[in-house]
Amino acid sequence: MYMLGSILAIFAGFILKNIHNPSYRQAWSTAIGLIITFYTFGCTALVSLGMNLFCYLLFIIAPREKLPLYIFGLGGLVLAMT
Repeated sequence: MYMLGSILAIFAGFILKNIHNPSYRQAWSTAIGLIITFYTFGCTALVSLGMNLFCYLLFIIAPREKLPLYIFGLGGLVLAMT
């Protein structure tokens, strides 16, 4: 599974190289990334997706000078609770 996911990611990267519109590139990257992640890890990918969304929210609301501490501390706490 991991090998096929890696091969799909490399193939998707070659396609991405030929997409020149930034909006289409972002949509392609997001869609293919989610497809490959769910194919490779199944439902456990939801934990990773939730963690990424949590960290993104921290990037928005946390002060910049304390951000690494918040990401490490709160992110680790949330990951330990899952």
